[in-house]
Amino acid sequence: MQQRRASAARFKINVTSTSCRRANRITHFHSLCSPYFRGAQKKSKKDKKAATKISFEQYSSIANTIATYTRQQEEESKPVTWNSAVSWYVEVTKEGNEEEGAKLTELCNKVIKNLIKKDGVLIFSGDDDDEDKNDKERSIAVHPNYEIS
Repeated sequence: MQQRRASAARFKINVTSTSCRRANRITHFHSLCSPYFRGAQKKSKKDKKAATKISFEQYSSIANTIATYTRQQEEESKPVTWNSAVSWYVEVTKEGNEEEGAKLTELCNKVIKNLIKKDGVLIFSGDDDDEDKNDKERSIAVHPNYEIS
């Protein structure tokens, strides 16, 4: 009876060592093929950019305020640039010191970028000459199909 247990234990050891060898072969194969395994450093959590998290209410508040301002300026035939919309929003909602103003400016820039690139609420408008400019210097407009709530 004890011989059976010993052989079963030996079998398990052999299975484990075989799977370890197989894993080593796979790792060695990846080290030859992939730049990740060839020594390219994996980004640590400190190196990654911290995601900005805001509530949906805060996001929709900023989005609706900027869209309303941009649409009003369009009706008055005044062009609005990305930078002018950000500076207007920061002036209107100025809360305190310069540090909070800088954070609000950064947040507003991220919201406008999202409104243009993902949501399609804001669009770049103007001539073809504007395409040569930096995005923040181009004029923006509210998409005609967007209804401000």
